[in-house]
Amino acid sequence: MTPLHTRVLDNVREAIAVGGLSPSVADVARLTDTPYGTANYAVKSLIAAGLLAKEKSGRGLRLADAPDLRGVATDELAAELARRGVTLASLDRNAPRAIGRVVTCAADSCSAPVERGHLMCRQHWFALPRNLRDRITHSNARRDTRAFERAVTEARDLIDSGKWRAQ
Repeated sequence: MTPLHTRVLDNVREAIAVGGLSPSVADVARLTDTPYGTANYAVKSLIAAGLLAKEKSGRGLRLADAPDLRGVATDELAAELARRGVTLASLDRNAPRAIGRVVTCAADSCSAPVERGHLMCRQHWFALPRNLRDRITHSNARRDTRAFERAVTEARDLIDSGKWRAQ
């Protein structure tokens, strides 16, 4: 896969996630800052490789491996979001935000207060493997949100599984 293919996939994924709409080849050309013909060639290559697919309307693009969540029960989706620490109420952009809330440990099983800017209480933070703590710290410093979210999810899953040991 070429760097252009990677950029096209990333931009299609981002356009769907942010805009909620399937981008066209013209949108991909604009997003990747490439001529239409180059974007069209890259899109056709990705479709042939099975990484992208055309929408049934024929104009828009979608990720070929993206699951169709329309068939998943709402309570199952809500349970998975809750497991990840996201509540449906927190997704409401119009809901008023509390100011001055107490920030608690990111571990689901812990409600210990932590200082603003800290992810976890001292007990859970130092119970994590050193390499995982380093990945969280470095991805946060680099502002790499995807890597940060993956590392934090891994840390929370590790703590929730009970495989960590308090020091």
